[in-house]
Amino acid sequence: MIRYFGFKFPPVGIIGILEQLAPADSQICILDPIGGQELPYHELDTNSWVVITTNEGSSHKWFDRLISRLTSTGVKQDRIVIRSACLWDPESPVRHVHTIVDECSDFVTMLRDYIPTANDPTHHFICLNNGHRWQRFELTCELLKRNLKQHGQISYIQSPPALVPGFPILIDKSAISWHEQRDVDFPELSGALYNVICETAYETEPGVTQLTHHHRPGMTEKSYKCFALYQVPIWLAPYRAVACYRALGFDVFDDIIDHSYDLEIDSARRIYMVADQVQKICEQSHTQLLELKKHLLPRFEHNWTRLRYYAHNFATELPQWKALFLDNMPN
Repeated sequence: MIRYFGFKFPPVGIIGILEQLAPADSQICILDPIGGQELPYHELDTNSWVVITTNEGSSHKWFDRLISRLTSTGVKQDRIVIRSACLWDPESPVRHVHTIVDECSDFVTMLRDYIPTANDPTHHFICLNNGHRWQRFELTCELLKRNLKQHGQISYIQSPPALVPGFPILIDKSAISWHEQRDVDFPELSGALYNVICETAYETEPGVTQLTHHHRPGMTEKSYKCFALYQVPIWLAPYRAVACYRALGFDVFDDIIDHSYDLEIDSARRIYMVADQVQKICEQSHTQLLELKKHLLPRFEHNWTRLRYYAHNFATELPQWKALFLDNMPN
């Protein structure tokens, strides 16, 4: 029996996988903790499986607090599975299955009638912020300090704090676009050749806790927009995020962008390395932007094809689930 909790709609993909691969007599609960619904803990026991999954792509560190609660009800730790879009998570205390399909499916479905175009770029970059994060705020301040706003567009949908200690300037709200920019045809978004993607949710602020490479990279719709819009990505993201995209078969344009920031463990230092890359691309003329986009067109088409490959394609997950259930078969 498979039940789900915290979802507005049935998680069809994962249910299909479990119906295909799980032992026939399995009692499985699928939980999206962000949905705010509790599991029926009183019904769980040593024969139960719990799959913690969410479209938010969150790291296991978001959900570790659930593990002790589950084990206290009798659920075996090797029957607790965290399934998320974090792409590199070797130290999860329970089994971790990584996927990009749920989030990718939602976004690519939204683009069902979208036809990518090679429109001429009208500005150098778009910096896609979302809700306030310290990394996004510091990068935005750094881009403004370097006077790069004149070359691109910086988006922000949530106003940062009025005063953030340690930052030399505050965001000039007149220099920021306060649009969420979900629409891929939005001119500020689609007119850029380079996309500065702020996938920053999983690293804590320096001085709060010790920073290590244990904070996991994940994928959200901001990265998908870049691939759908035929843009060159620059990621403000956790350690080794670019390596994950590269391993998934996306062209990250290593010959155009120096992604050495990806291996910088100090996240504060990584921000300035990213800003260096943005400053470098802003030295190009609009004529150079036009010529470069035309030259890169086949590679942009490759990334769009790769994005569509992952949408609704659960094949990359199946070996992970097969290994999980095989390991739990009685000897």
